[in-house]
Amino acid sequence: MSATHVALEHRFRIEHDERGSLLRRLVAGFELPEPDEGVGDVSTYRLVGDEPEATAWCDEIEIVRGPLRDVASRLLTRINVAAIRSVDDRLVGHAAVVEVDGGALVLMGNPGAGKSTLVAALAQRGFAYASDEAAPLGADGSILPYAKPIVVGRGSFGELAGAGAADIGEVGAESTPEEAAFWFLDAEALGAAVVRRPLPLRFLVVPRYDPGSVAELEPMTRAEAVAAFASNSFNLARHGRAGLEMLRDVSGGVRAAELTHGSATAAVDVLGQWARS
Repeated sequence: MSATHVALEHRFRIEHDERGSLLRRLVAGFELPEPDEGVGDVSTYRLVGDEPEATAWCDEIEIVRGPLRDVASRLLTRINVAAIRSVDDRLVGHAAVVEVDGGALVLMGNPGAGKSTLVAALAQRGFAYASDEAAPLGADGSILPYAKPIVVGRGSFGELAGAGAADIGEVGAESTPEEAAFWFLDAEALGAAVVRRPLPLRFLVVPRYDPGSVAELEPMTRAEAVAAFASNSFNLARHGRAGLEMLRDVSGGVRAAELTHGSATAAVDVLGQWARS
């Protein structure tokens, strides 16, 4: 029997052949140290390479086939969705998260806002990594870590000097990481510790990428911070008014700002100075 993994509250096992071992590396951080038999439903994901394609299944239902890296990405997305849906008692924000002085700095926003690029650049600067996908917020004001591999697209490669060495994907005998469409980045290989414990929410930043602009932070009010988290939550509809009241209650000591930037490097400098001032 293969090992059991847990991503947030989603339990699963993986099966693979030699080429499909990419999936094992992508979810290695979720493996439980001890057997976890008989605890709720356990999904089974399978990734098998079949030149020139790979094929992925979930519980014996075929999901997708195609180039190995693309198939692995789609399967990781499937695991992400299941992990996020598994959380019942927390409001899950669409966000990237790093640790700053014992607290969570949450980068909140929709796809295309540059969250993953920023969190990878922060990891390169030594900020401990917690997530590039989800920020599950509890009534006690804590954020659970969800330390999956950081996924960044080709458009970010130039911003992340040297990060290709931290890519754990497979690109083929005649390819290099620089030729891939995206990277699966290992935070520890980038030079960051990985957070394994809940962090108190201390900072909330809403990034907006604007090519050519200077990195600037504009303070947000408490009400604006609550609205930002609510509007970028995966499961607010499940919590309704109780979720909004929870956000109101835990946001009192949170520093919040909008970040406009045209460069991840400049943005990281501004964020570090602001969070530690």
